[in-house]
Amino acid sequence: MYGLLRRSVRQAMVVIIATVLPVTACSPRDEQHESSRSTSAVTPTVTVGGPTTSTSGEAQFLVSDLVGGAANVPRTLSVPITECVVRDDTAHPVFHGCVDWHSAVHGNYALRVISRLTGDTKFVDAAQSVMSPDGLRSELASVNEGRVGEELPYGFAWLLILDREAAMAEMAPLGLSVSSQLRQWITQHVGGNELLATEYHNLSFAVFALHRWYLRFAPKDAAALRGTVMSALAKRWREPCSQESRRNDGFFDPCANLLLALSDAHAVDDSVVDDADLANILDAVTAVGPLGPHELSSVHAAGLNFSRSWSIYAAAMALGRPQLVKTADDYFLATFNAPELWRENYRSYSHWVAQFGVHALDLREQARQRLLRKP
Repeated sequence: MYGLLRRSVRQAMVVIIATVLPVTACSPRDEQHESSRSTSAVTPTVTVGGPTTSTSGEAQFLVSDLVGGAANVPRTLSVPITECVVRDDTAHPVFHGCVDWHSAVHGNYALRVISRLTGDTKFVDAAQSVMSPDGLRSELASVNEGRVGEELPYGFAWLLILDREAAMAEMAPLGLSVSSQLRQWITQHVGGNELLATEYHNLSFAVFALHRWYLRFAPKDAAALRGTVMSALAKRWREPCSQESRRNDGFFDPCANLLLALSDAHAVDDSVVDDADLANILDAVTAVGPLGPHELSSVHAAGLNFSRSWSIYAAAMALGRPQLVKTADDYFLATFNAPELWRENYRSYSHWVAQFGVHALDLREQARQRLLRKP
């Protein structure tokens, strides 16, 4: 019964996603890959003022128009993503581009978000082009047989984020298997040092992804996760947010990721974490400003501004504070306006960093919509 209900919900969601936004500046469907590759290499500079025209003639957009009116922002980020998702970098049956399995997964997710934000179906078509029922069954077998065990928890978390966005009946068995394994991993590590991890084994990111997936497909499990795991993490907030534990060498800030997970829970159930504690975590996150390209201590730190912006957009939703969108935008723009960190050097940057930016745009749009609905 659960499976049948889930499939009917997913089919309805596909219709909703396809119709909720108007199509703007659509390209012909039969040119989906070529038109993405031929997009101008000039990246528009986005500022907090405007709109104006830069000396080189490219458009500049208001921060308030990052999503919607300034469709060029997600479109610009789409270029390296579209190119990498369809590559054959690995032998995985579906997620074979973007150097590795997890980057191919969040690349597929990012294209679907860009399609939803712009109303242009060529991006979701590109995401769909690498998928087939047989391919998804093979990916499921790989997950069940432990052949992608190194992707637990990070890649599995991204798979659930993709599954939530795609809402495809054919992906349901894969989502169910991944969610089960990720839930087990979280349970085993809820009291561990993974809360302090700056990269793949970060506990808060795994909890965030599972909670969001549960909210769509298993709301009772989401409530149980909030009442157990997330409540426990809320009591540990000082561990990742102390000055002594703050680092800038990974693509995650553990304090920011905890803010992301707890804000997502607070938006649904404000008993999980006190407003005061959430505000304290937010203050700790924003005490470290956006990093400039010259301040990055590692290749992976190129994703840090984007991932910090995720948490601040989520906090804007949880706390009902529209001004936080502008704060998050500052982190987003610090990397968006440095395209050498996401559009160039395939092995180091362009196979993954832009996807982090699209996830920021996704959360930003959700924050905007939620704040617009508030009385």
